[in-house]
Amino acid sequence: MKKLLILFTAMFYLAACQNKSNSEADIQLAKQAVIDSMKMQSQLQATKQAVIDSMKNQALIQQESSEKAITEQASTSSKVTGANAVGYKSDEKAATSTPVANTPAKAKKKKMSTVAKGAIIGAGVGAVTGAIVNKRNRGAGAVIGGVLGAGAGAATGAIIDKKKQN
Repeated sequence: MKKLLILFTAMFYLAACQNKSNSEADIQLAKQAVIDSMKMQSQLQATKQAVIDSMKNQALIQQESSEKAITEQASTSSKVTGANAVGYKSDEKAATSTPVANTPAKAKKKKMSTVAKGAIIGAGVGAVTGAIVNKRNRGAGAVIGGVLGAGAGAATGAIIDKKKQN
């Protein structure tokens, strides 16, 4: 019985050594997994850059529209002559002048992007989840969860934006 057990153990070790996973196919699968993860990382970086570029474009558009409103306001006030250039409206029928309030043109209310919405929602959900999960230090859990949730939400919002554009 003892010899049979030793023989069985030796056969088991020999069989286990021959089924080693150093085959060429396993190595190629591991290489492909590394390449795929690198591609995902580059896609994530490209998405982040697209979000940054979008935010810069929106800031430039907003700045241009505010400059345009200022120049339009300046051009309308420069059309007034004489004492009216100071900001007084004259009535040609009457000899009196009344002050004019310089009101800026009402700007279109800008909608929040889906990236920002995703980041806000993700931060809220992440903070609550982090506070619930980390029972020893709820504040730290909320902060960590909020940061991770904001990142995940922003990435999700960027993906939704990309799908809407296509």
